[in-house]
Amino acid sequence: MFRAFLTLAAFWLSSFSVVAGTWTFSTNRVLVTTAYEGFAYDDGGAVRGTMTASAKAAVKKVVDRTTKVVSYTTNWTFTAKALLQNSTVSFSGKAVGGVERVALMAKTGETLDVALGADSFQGTLSGGAVGGALGVAGARNVFADRKDVAAQVRLNAVKGAYNVALVEGGAFRGYLSLAVGSLGAVNYAGRLADGTSITGSAKLLQGLSADGRYAVALYRTLYTKKGFVGGLLWLSPDEKTIRVDTPCGWRVDWVKADPKTETFERGLEVVGGVWDGQSGMNNPRFDVSVPEGLPPPATGLSGAWAEEAFPWFLPVTVSGTKWTLPKATAPKKTGLAYTYVGANPSGAALAYTAKAGLFKGTFKLFYDGTDTRGNAQHKTISVSYTGLMVQEEGALVGLGMGTATINATKVALPVTLAEALYLSAETAYQEHLDQVWVMGQGSVTRLLADDTDGDRHQRFILALPSGQTVLVAHNIDSAPRVPDIAVGNIIRFCGEYIWSDLGGTVHWTHHRNATGDAGWLEKQGQRYE
Repeated sequence: MFRAFLTLAAFWLSSFSVVAGTWTFSTNRVLVTTAYEGFAYDDGGAVRGTMTASAKAAVKKVVDRTTKVVSYTTNWTFTAKALLQNSTVSFSGKAVGGVERVALMAKTGETLDVALGADSFQGTLSGGAVGGALGVAGARNVFADRKDVAAQVRLNAVKGAYNVALVEGGAFRGYLSLAVGSLGAVNYAGRLADGTSITGSAKLLQGLSADGRYAVALYRTLYTKKGFVGGLLWLSPDEKTIRVDTPCGWRVDWVKADPKTETFERGLEVVGGVWDGQSGMNNPRFDVSVPEGLPPPATGLSGAWAEEAFPWFLPVTVSGTKWTLPKATAPKKTGLAYTYVGANPSGAALAYTAKAGLFKGTFKLFYDGTDTRGNAQHKTISVSYTGLMVQEEGALVGLGMGTATINATKVALPVTLAEALYLSAETAYQEHLDQVWVMGQGSVTRLLADDTDGDRHQRFILALPSGQTVLVAHNIDSAPRVPDIAVGNIIRFCGEYIWSDLGGTVHWTHHRNATGDAGWLEKQGQRYE
């Protein structure tokens, strides 16, 4: 018995029960022609393929020549097909009378051994191209019967579009859009963080979960059969959410095994659910997480990436279903140097399709430095990104990924669209708001002496992208000092804003205060709070 299947069995409302670590068959055996949909899985809980199976019954009337007594026998024809990473395996066989377990052998040497129930099946697939053994399980597609009124009512309640994000440790790794349609058909399409597209179809399966969730077996081979993505998705008919059974060790597995390029195994979680074109977000912001330690755009260059031009915390203007970012502002060259000003120096662009919840666009990264001869160099890297809007704990959030190749190195840049927790300092200043919490970034223009009257405060002036300046007063009795600050450094901040006609002051840039708010300062990816 496969260990991973025992976790699934803990939720199974089927005709099987676990006794002494083995499956025993109940009296609810298959009696009529039945078609099943299912999946294959390994002992680690990874879905490794999909399966279809059918048991077709033909009742034959038999009349005893002597007694003239009439009796009936059932002739069974079994077929099954397993779609695996490197092969497609077909099975067929026959039996007479009552059937509880079927063992079939393919021409290529694989063996399928399954126990059949009226609504579900389970067993093993081994030998031949499988190499070892896989577990198999599945259910009858009750939604395929148009005459089953109750099933069609349940199906109609969950028909529609679903958006889910694939995440790993909170980091975005891809997305899927699913459409649940007639007869329990589920079509899906999406993209992984490395740009690989996923398309396929499955069936909505009932009866595999004790809490009433429906299952969708996701499986597609990738990278010319050198990898795959697979997992068992659970759709809640009440909450209209989609999850994976992470408490029991099941995830969406994203695997690549290509010695010539790269090898990895990622276990992804799922966040999201039904999508009906909703687009209501208050004060949305566009943000890109640019990783630390980006390589120079070419060998032999020395310099730095222009942090002040990174697309961070950009306000999004929402007009119906149209979402736009601030007008792009190109870098300004003065002599041999470049400056980056305005609300959108990265030139970030955003296109949003509300019906599907998809967003995409481009932005730029700039690098300023010198080559080996000392000549000034200004380099631009264009980044394309895509993402998907999903529901996460009742809130709407957009999760996406930009990809770029920088000096032969593939770089992933997570993109987020979310409601801003705090205002921008520009908004607070323009609206004369006082004692409100703000978030933003700016370039250090002036260093001031510490304020030592009472609690000690580290002080400096920041110029914001709009041209507004703010005084930062950072309590170094409550939080660590930000070390080695110099004019030109980019500092990100979160704190309480005090209005003044000079641009205002930001303080409380440290751990939680009495109201529960928590501020911070960030320099070169290091946060001080």
